[in-house]
Amino acid sequence: MPPLNNLMVVTVGRTEKVLTMLIADIEAGELQPGAALRECALAARYGVSRTPVREALMHLAATGMVVRVPNKGCRVKPREEGSPATRVSERSG
Repeated sequence: MPPLNNLMVVTVGRTEKVLTMLIADIEAGELQPGAALRECALAARYGVSRTPVREALMHLAATGMVVRVPNKGCRVKPREEGSPATRVSERSG
């Protein structure tokens, strides 16, 4: 049986992998502002269990990139009114 230390390294590695992919998908616009982030769907998308997804979402919520709503889950942080991205989309629409 492997030592617990090695198990922790694997878990952290998966969480970091999911965190990196989530940030890339949000920045690329594949996960739109305000989009619901379902743990099961993200776990299937990234080929991991729900635990690293949950840990990555908690980290993103702490940084403000994701909004966590009790008993509702997480959403990509909506764009704020007056932000450059909002002004560009308002002009083009």
